[in-house]
Amino acid sequence: MLTLVTTIFAFVIYQLEMGTECFVGEPCVVGGKVLTKMPEATKHMKFHKRILIDSKGNLTQFEDVFSGIWFIIVTITSVGYGDIVPINMSGKFIAVLAMIFGACYTAMPLTLVGSQFNRSFNDYKRREALTKTKQDVSTRLALAADDDRAWKAFKDKHLISEERLDSDGRSKKLEVVATIKTSIEIFKKDSHGGNIYKVSILQSSSIVSRIYHEGLRLAKQQTLALHKTS
Repeated sequence: MLTLVTTIFAFVIYQLEMGTECFVGEPCVVGGKVLTKMPEATKHMKFHKRILIDSKGNLTQFEDVFSGIWFIIVTITSVGYGDIVPINMSGKFIAVLAMIFGACYTAMPLTLVGSQFNRSFNDYKRREALTKTKQDVSTRLALAADDDRAWKAFKDKHLISEERLDSDGRSKKLEVVATIKTSIEIFKKDSHGGNIYKVSILQSSSIVSRIYHEGLRLAKQQTLALHKTS
């Protein structure tokens, strides 16, 4: 299509801008008037050489169809070297049509390339976010030494209490209950032990809070990655 349109435009603008056919050393009629002075460039040309004179009495810039093809290609691609310029209104009108066609023709592939680039970039960001999420999930949460000891102590005490309560035998359960009651009484009397227990609970709650916020961050990151696919 581009080749066909370029050829048609080139042929039309050549016919409009080619001017009048004259020969060096012979009288030339341009626009119904006899040209009294030939262009300076014809002084060094051979006698009876064929030339084309435009409406202003100068050598035409569109010497052949290939000059028209060059002008149309430069115009459609919006390069615009300016070495060839139409001087007639009809030729300028054809040049404007070539400009409009070039803008419309180049806009289609550029739009497709731009949309494909945007889609590929979104896919890249999505894969990057998913990869980062997988890395964050596979990475173990680092705790301070005190927090780690407090968490292990809290977890072990919880498991031990479950194991005792789940033991078979009524006598063992009663012993466990009695032991727990005794521990509670000792805990009430020992203020120092109570402070340690409170500190361990606070440390454990801070660890749980950190895990909770880390889970929220990963969930938000995963949600943003999924939104980029739409």
